[in-house]
Amino acid sequence: MPARRWLTNPALERLAARMEAPLRRAFERAVAILQRSIPLEAIEYALARREVTPELLARLADLPNQLAPVGRVMAQAYERAAHVTVGVLNDALGGGMSFTLTDPRTTGWAAAHAGQLIRDVQQETVQAVRAALADSFVSGVHPKDLSKTIRAVVGLTERQEHAVMRYAESLFADGEPVPTVMSQAQKYASKLQKQRALLIARTESSMATAAGQQAAWQHAADQGWMSAERSLRRWDASRLPNMCAICRDQLNGQVVIGLNTPFDYVDRRGRRQYVLTNPAHPACQCRVNLLVRS
Repeated sequence: MPARRWLTNPALERLAARMEAPLRRAFERAVAILQRSIPLEAIEYALARREVTPELLARLADLPNQLAPVGRVMAQAYERAAHVTVGVLNDALGGGMSFTLTDPRTTGWAAAHAGQLIRDVQQETVQAVRAALADSFVSGVHPKDLSKTIRAVVGLTERQEHAVMRYAESLFADGEPVPTVMSQAQKYASKLQKQRALLIARTESSMATAAGQQAAWQHAADQGWMSAERSLRRWDASRLPNMCAICRDQLNGQVVIGLNTPFDYVDRRGRRQYVLTNPAHPACQCRVNLLVRS
């Protein structure tokens, strides 16, 4: 009787790590281009009106175009992950499978997921700019001094924008002059931009490679190399020291039957959540492995 073993895929982990850098650079470049495209006068006018003006909104609406390279990198990660997984399956099962991106279930994933990511970033950016315009009147700084700082938060989330403005207000409370406050606030915004780019890159590279692996498994099942209904999958948590409690205590070692059966866990609010494959949360480095007969 053939031996059964859990099929790990270290090459997939290496691929996810390699795809982080191009994803991060693509996101950082998109935000930088968008920021440079927004005239300071447009922000000053929005400050005077105390709202996101049509002109400013039109400028921000160009973000999806600038983020298009992010989607292309995600598609590359997805496709490479599928091919890597097929190779690992062939080695384990002694098969001769090939993989082509012709099935609508596979060809549509990258476009759909990248599109949703871009829409989410676009919405978060508009919310952050709207919040920055509102927060600026709390600090009472002249619009000319604020416009560069507001432009610096383009690309951040609303929560990060609030952090920048709170930092600026704390510097004012310490008696720092306006030029120093604005300069330091912009540097802090730049730091948060890099953190956000890294978080998105790490999460999306993990998600794209996991989805590519899942597509390859489904492809193998479609060709009769395994059963989509009876195959066992196991959640294997990362060994990083900062692993979250949910992955460590609930998901790690959890086994499900079927390629399309989700894993489940209870979140911090006590709600049961379901996830088909990794990542379970932003920056999650866990992996899902398959039980095979070899």
